[in-house]
Amino acid sequence: MSRRKAKTSRLGMIASAGAVLLLLVGGMLSFHGLREREESELMERLSRLERLIEESPNWVEQAREERLVHSDDLPILVRWLGREYRPEWMKRAEAMYRRLAPDNDYLTDGYAFKATRGIAILGTNAAPAIPTLVHFLRRGDDPELAIQALGSI
Repeated sequence: MSRRKAKTSRLGMIASAGAVLLLLVGGMLSFHGLREREESELMERLSRLERLIEESPNWVEQAREERLVHSDDLPILVRWLGREYRPEWMKRAEAMYRRLAPDNDYLTDGYAFKATRGIAILGTNAAPAIPTLVHFLRRGDDPELAIQALGSI
């Protein structure tokens, strides 16, 4: 009888661990989907920025009036900019991923440039990003984008 209880107990633990794992994976996938949706919405708003730049010499003020970038977008902008300052092995891994999944739009180039424009629109509202931008300056080989972002705050 004790072997049966031990076996039942082990099966129960395995089932519980499997359920917890499924919940964790589901939560991670849900979070990833939400983050991608937020990034695509921001990218859509920033695509309207190109039109403003062509039409208006004071595109920053006009973008602020149209609320193309919100302070809630700051973590996304910093993440986009931070992709330029990752270690070399991460850049190589991403290049390999691009070859494996070429249809994935969110991995296209130009995000760091759009991030600097988004930070320029936020102006002083982007001040919480200053420590991270300084970290990018110290870590990267090409500090130009981080300098531009810092200069626009």
